[in-house]
Amino acid sequence: MKVGDLVKRQGHAGIALVLEIKNSNGYVYPEFIWLTGPSSIVMAWEKPIPRFSCSFSLLEVICESR
Repeated sequence: MKVGDLVKRQGHAGIALVLEIKNSNGYVYPEFIWLTGPSSIVMAWEKPIPRFSCSFSLLEVICESR
């Protein structure tokens, strides 16, 4: 998984875009924004657009970035 990949979380219908791979205290995780679903950027009225993160193991790459 890398920046620019489209991913989905297992068990959820939404699609997300990976924005950054973070490293905190030896823990590496992807940071992403939802493109579809209840927390999507279309639904978000907050500024800045909320970013989310979770374990790599919970995400599945559906379209790799070049």
